[in-house]
Amino acid sequence: MRTGPDDVETATVRESYARAWTTLTACPGRLLTLFILFVLLQIPANMDLGEAENFLAGLYRLLVIGPLTFGLSYAFLVAVRGCSPEVADLFAPFQRSYVAAVTASVLLPIVLMISALPLVGAMAIAMLGDAPSPVLLAGALALVLLPIFAAVRLSFVPYLLVDEDLGPIEVLGESWIRTQPVQMQILGIELASVPLVIVGVLLLLVGVLPAMILAGLALAAIYDAASDENTEIDADAAPE
Repeated sequence: MRTGPDDVETATVRESYARAWTTLTACPGRLLTLFILFVLLQIPANMDLGEAENFLAGLYRLLVIGPLTFGLSYAFLVAVRGCSPEVADLFAPFQRSYVAAVTASVLLPIVLMISALPLVGAMAIAMLGDAPSPVLLAGALALVLLPIFAAVRLSFVPYLLVDEDLGPIEVLGESWIRTQPVQMQILGIELASVPLVIVGVLLLLVGVLPAMILAGLALAAIYDAASDENTEIDADAAPE
């Protein structure tokens, strides 16, 4: 059974984090276990043992870590919907949409890198010039927003791919559409996660994992609220 805001307009940053906190305190052991397992499974991808091993680590990162990241997002979604997340939820992309998950995990960073190209070009022009004009500098600062904007609008990709079984291309467009009414809330959630993690670090690293989990749950909560609203719109538009 789903819990949370009845419509997307009530899904503020505060409401999303409140729902995330309720979820975290309801099943802290399971969420911590899943997150720690996720972190441990990333170790082989970060080992530097030589050229051949680095190739295998890259392959592991592509074929395992990409889908696993989507699985962690799905596990958070299961939790905010009031269900108890299981280890199987972490591996849901491997069972439901493995090829799509691998493909999307490749496409997503490519799209984000493309969105950052205008900024890179502006910075290169500014560095080549003797004295960059204020207009050029202002333009470069404005271009910083492009990759941030793209990241916000594509933040629903992991949920849509696993939860709604969309294809790797379709999921990009659907995320762009679905995040439109809540893009400022998503940005607020991401910005609020920074001081949360800093506080976790100040607490001798003890609070880092809970802070990261809380931010993940808040993002899952905003997706769930937006999905509920989208379902209601589709139902109203359906012919009687």
